[in-house]
Amino acid sequence: RIFGKKIAEMPFIGTRFQHRQHGMCRVLMNELEKVLADLGVERLVLPAVPCVLNTWTNSFGFTKMTIPEKKDFLKFTFMEFGRTIMCQKLLIKSSVADP
Repeated sequence: RIFGKKIAEMPFIGTRFQHRQHGMCRVLMNELEKVLADLGVERLVLPAVPCVLNTWTNSFGFTKMTIPEKKDFLKFTFMEFGRTIMCQKLLIKSSVADP
C-alpha cells in the first residue's frame, strides 16, 4: 500500500516452507524497493513478528520504529497485529532539508 511520496506499507509477506532459504524474499524486496524509490516513496514500513525481527533488521536493513517516529505517521492507517514490531527502511532521503 502506497501512501503518497512519504511512505508505503507492506503488511504481509511470507514464503512457503519448501521455498525458504532460496533468496526469493530478497529478490522480491530488492525489486519492490527499486520500484518504490523510482516512484519517489521515501520509506517502507512493515509489521514484523518477533521471531523474524532480526532477519528484517540484520538482513534487509530495516530498523524498529521509535514511538516519536510512529507518532509522525499517525495520519496513516497501518495494519498492525498483536505482538508485531513496526519496522521501517529509508528508501530515499526526504526532499525537505533537516534544520
